[in-house]
Amino acid sequence: MISRKLLTTLIVFLAALPGISVLQALPATEVYNVLERLDVKISPASAELTIRFSIPVNYIGHTPQKSGKTILIRVKPLAQNAPDVRNFKRNPLTSTSFKSDEVLSWKSSSEMPLQDVRYIGSATGGAVIEVNFTRAVSFNLVQSNDFRSMTLIVAGTSKAETNPKKSGRKSRYNYTINLNTSSKSFDLARVNSKEYPAGLTFYTMTTNVEGKTLHHLRVGFFHTAAQIRDALKAIRPYYKKARVMLASRNDIKNARNANPRLKLAASPSQQPKSIKNESARSMMNRAKRSLIGGKYQSAIVLYSRVIKKFPNTRKAQDAQEFLGVAHQRSRQFAHATKIFKKYLKKYPKSKDTLRVKQRLNALLTASKKPRNKLKNRQASKKPKWRVRGNVFSTLRYDKRKSSTSPTKTDTTTFVTSLNATATRSTKKDTVRIRFSGSYINNDSSVSSAGNDYRISYMYYDYQNKLSDYSFRLGRQSKYSGGVQGRFDGVSFDYRINERWKVNTVAGFPVNLSTNGAITTDKYFVGLNVDLATNSKYLTYNLFSIFQTVDGISDRESIGGEIRYLHPKHSLFVVSDYDTSYQALNKLLVVGNWRFNNKATLNVSYDYRRSPLLTTSNALQGQSVASIRELLLSMSEAQIRQLAEDRTAAFRSFSVSGSYPLGANWLLNGDFVVSNLDATTASGGVAATLGTDNEFFYTAQAIRSNLFKSGDSTAFSVRYADTTNYDKWTYSALLRYPLSRKWRVVPRIEVDFQDLNDGSDIRTIRTALRFEYRAGRRHRFEFETGYTSADFNNSTNDRTDTNIYYNINFIANF
Repeated sequence: MISRKLLTTLIVFLAALPGISVLQALPATEVYNVLERLDVKISPASAELTIRFSIPVNYIGHTPQKSGKTILIRVKPLAQNAPDVRNFKRNPLTSTSFKSDEVLSWKSSSEMPLQDVRYIGSATGGAVIEVNFTRAVSFNLVQSNDFRSMTLIVAGTSKAETNPKKSGRKSRYNYTINLNTSSKSFDLARVNSKEYPAGLTFYTMTTNVEGKTLHHLRVGFFHTAAQIRDALKAIRPYYKKARVMLASRNDIKNARNANPRLKLAASPSQQPKSIKNESARSMMNRAKRSLIGGKYQSAIVLYSRVIKKFPNTRKAQDAQEFLGVAHQRSRQFAHATKIFKKYLKKYPKSKDTLRVKQRLNALLTASKKPRNKLKNRQASKKPKWRVRGNVFSTLRYDKRKSSTSPTKTDTTTFVTSLNATATRSTKKDTVRIRFSGSYINNDSSVSSAGNDYRISYMYYDYQNKLSDYSFRLGRQSKYSGGVQGRFDGVSFDYRINERWKVNTVAGFPVNLSTNGAITTDKYFVGLNVDLATNSKYLTYNLFSIFQTVDGISDRESIGGEIRYLHPKHSLFVVSDYDTSYQALNKLLVVGNWRFNNKATLNVSYDYRRSPLLTTSNALQGQSVASIRELLLSMSEAQIRQLAEDRTAAFRSFSVSGSYPLGANWLLNGDFVVSNLDATTASGGVAATLGTDNEFFYTAQAIRSNLFKSGDSTAFSVRYADTTNYDKWTYSALLRYPLSRKWRVVPRIEVDFQDLNDGSDIRTIRTALRFEYRAGRRHRFEFETGYTSADFNNSTNDRTDTNIYYNINFIANF
């Protein structure tokens, strides 16, 4: 049976057509989605938000440093094929830095007060990830060792627990962190405990699920929330599935076998089933979650504690009833009967007395039935599906005008979107189904842009925890193992042991310009292997991939990744060599240094073919639309030569850094030098000119909490010294919370561009956005902007203007 929530989501999606978009910006020209999904994990001392990326992303710096309501993270994407420097040749009227936002929304809760995560890709100072919470939180930021995710470890699961003064309070209980679970055993000799905080004990555990033995690698023990958060910060980059849990008697027994001198906060008999909370409300909430989640012993402990600590209160009365329910569901019928009778005796005039009588009568009746039938009913209970996502709609109106023409261009664009993920998880496996699609309706006064629909993601993902394999079937995105983006197909992963993981992939590359339809002219198969080393900091990936187009070779590549992630420095290397063309397609080397004062230094060298060298590049400038048609008039060798002629080499070297000035200031700087080779004229296609060395300089200052707690301000300046022009760009942006529900975001950007032919362009862009949050699920945004570009040369001067209005609505579920 499909759950009502899953069915409702499907109905909402069908009602949303005609209009669906994954990105908040119009996705018609978007090639790369940087944000893939958000994962949230709740643990006793913290909540973890993992931002997963579709492409490798390098961390530069963030502000504020330790706590805040809005967190800004400076990043640098590492997988674009088209060089960013070409963006400076855009139309200054239509290409603003305000249109490259991606948004992933979240339904906030007390455990994770997250509002949304935004990727702002074309800000003058560089790409920024903006994380918005509904209240201020204390956090630690950790980047994964494969550069494809970042984790925010948020302190505490309630407002009281976010107080740093309370984070050091010692618990009388022992907590442990489950680092990894596998059907293969773990070798403790490979774990170098000296690389982790002192005083920790690594040990192994085994459990039995459906007749199969699972092995667990764990580390303990922790007695304060601060200890847990510090350990997670050190562990998370290398153990992505780490989770905090209460230590059991078996945990303590196995840990003592590994370390006889182990220090405990309490004896095993003192271990509770859940964390002690300060207030009756928080205890009741935790007890309710335990009851719903089937953790009945934990619920019993918490409900009993509420009754004892807060007698003669409404909470104690409610706890008395649900304590009986918890005993009933754990099949302790005698206890449940006694508790319900005690409730009726103590609260005979309560409005809930009738309901408790019904519970008691049902219990007495059910207890007379055969026990095997009750067991069968319990065994037939199926895991529930959890559905998360959002529906997004936007209406945009643009009016453009030029001083040299009386004609005005009016454009209205309506976009609606759906991004939904359904997840079902058991001890045996995890199933995830995802859909993200888009439909855009364009209406222009001078041209018929028509409608456009896209399916960005539509896949079924299965992970078997008992046998250490997983697969994903459908439309998906991958930027590793030689795969260069979206494809329709299947990927399969199998972990041979703790150090070896084999990944296979096969499918059809997706061309979004075909409205998301499956195209079968290109097909690829690939194999890659992840290798772990004796050092926890160093991992490798080696790949081989073969791609055909219309029956001939399109691409044959080998390569890999080197990933070294130390807390103080890191190295990321990506290589791609085409054995068929005997040419290097890509070489990316990124080095990072993190200093004790939290300053960072990043150095990178990037060599790549632009576009990626494939036989399909031969179609550029041709009158035919497929390689099959081209083969009618040319040989395969001639086509391959055309492909090489259409492909240029791009090189860049960059140095960037960040320096936190106090708790709220972040200073950023970037220097980039790049050049692009010329292409050769052939096949009726003219040559393209290359560039000299082009230089780009950027400076940025970001200030949090400048005018009010929760605000952020960014000032940026950029200078470009290119082959054809010089350009200065100045920008300023303010994110200001007017109240808990309202936020205003004014922005301004000014360009001064001098071309080599003596002409110049002066451009000013302004925008003002209002955001209103209506509860946890709904948000409204209104934005208006104005752009004016003055073109001055010896023969003709003109001024182009554009004004736009944008209304957005986002509903989370």
